[in-house]
Amino acid sequence: MTNILTGMMGAAGVATSDCPLPYPTTPGGTPILWFAGDDVTLSGTDVTQWNDKSSSGFDATKLAASLNYATLDATDSNFNGKPTLNFPGSSLYELSGETMGDIMTATEFEWWFVGMATFAGAYNYMFGDTSGYWWFGPQTSGLYKGGDQHVEVSLALSTPGMFQLGQGIGGTSNLILRGIDGAEDDYGSNVNYYSGSWLSHGIRIAGRGTTGASYPFRGDIAEIICYTSPLTGDALTQTKCYLAGKYDMEW
Repeated sequence: MTNILTGMMGAAGVATSDCPLPYPTTPGGTPILWFAGDDVTLSGTDVTQWNDKSSSGFDATKLAASLNYATLDATDSNFNGKPTLNFPGSSLYELSGETMGDIMTATEFEWWFVGMATFAGAYNYMFGDTSGYWWFGPQTSGLYKGGDQHVEVSLALSTPGMFQLGQGIGGTSNLILRGIDGAEDDYGSNVNYYSGSWLSHGIRIAGRGTTGASYPFRGDIAEIICYTSPLTGDALTQTKCYLAGKYDMEW
């Protein structure tokens, strides 16, 4: 299937047909974080822990008892029958003890996301820090980056997407966001504006906050892969082709 990231223009990327067969079964390089729907701890369909598949062991658990669990869809038809976590808008997961400085530096990083929003109102946080200095998520008003490191994606509702976000990609110091089909936006070079504070912030999935969920994400997340530095060469191709083949998405 072909998925469209709306409102963005850019150079073409790697199509699924350009990938070697069989498709890679793991991402390239050495991820510092790697979450996928096929590695969770369950109570019924409730995800009590999202297990980090990287060697870091940065597992994610629900922040507070008052919040709802994400639930597992073991064969999500929107993602080529692969498992996804559904976040209802009232859940928030934390990586206990880990900070943004563990998964990025003030000058470079690369993160990959596969997911789908079912709500695209203001501030729908898919991934970020405790305070909202750094976050990534769908937003109806289009792409935006202000003084805080907000990266908002104009994404059609119920449309699966694959995204690459990073600083230092392709040798540039700018913040780059690429979406499905190679669409790209360049946010400029002031990414490390908050480097003195947000690197010490905690990491959150599906919202932000220290005791409860603020700006919670509503939708599905299939995979999150984080690197502390940009991928190049074969490692980059392997990651693109791993995700493209697994979720039947052209990149």
